Amino acid sequence: MEGQKLQCLSVANKVKIIEDLEKSTLSKSNFAKSIGIPASTLSTILANKNNILERFKSGDSSRKRKRGAEFEDVEEATVKWFKQCRNKKVTISGPILQKKSRKIRTHGILSK
Repeated sequence: MEGQKLQCLSVANKVKIIEDLEKSTLSKSNFAKSIGIPASTLSTILANKNNILERFKSGDSSRKRKRGAEFEDVEEATVKWFKQCRNKKVTISGPILQKKSRKIRTHGILSK
């Protein structure tokens, strides 16, 4: 038995699926088959319908996944530090940014 290839749908695609399902006369499982997704994926989309529609209305429709920062306060402090460095025309590489982020997280303060 060959497994299905995983596909990640954008928010815009999920909204189209929601709209098409509302217009369709097919059962949910038959509708899912007709568009080539597993019924469980359709169920997940419908369970998250409000969140999906909200993200679509806010203009966040091209992303496939919404990822948030694990430590939002550290993220904000790191971004602030990065912008300060950029304004001073200081070149910051990825590893330097990661090191600074770890330092902010462990010390809990924004240091120079």
